[in-house]
Amino acid sequence: MNPEGNTCFVLNNLAVAQWLHAQKWAGVNVAGLNASQEEEFRKATTEFTEAIPNLQKAIQLFESFPDIYTLESELNFKNKLTGISLTNIGEIYLEKIEPEVILN
Repeated sequence: MNPEGNTCFVLNNLAVAQWLHAQKWAGVNVAGLNASQEEEFRKATTEFTEAIPNLQKAIQLFESFPDIYTLESELNFKNKLTGISLTNIGEIYLEKIEPEVILN
């Protein structure tokens, strides 16, 4: 990726899209899925696992931090736009979506 101007927004929006894709499958009984649905479920589950890291990378770029943002990093925020990704991380955790990869 080229970390020019819009990369942080692209990562933030990608993470939100990954989260929304996973929401479609929240509470769905995966045992009854057909092959096409099963593949979409697998993809959504995989993408969901990338959502938080993408938001963390967006924060890193918003703030020009040398490393990926984590709660343990205890870094001070300077950019108001960082709140976009922080809010999205909070929304993902509040939804308590826990997609499970239970298909073999």
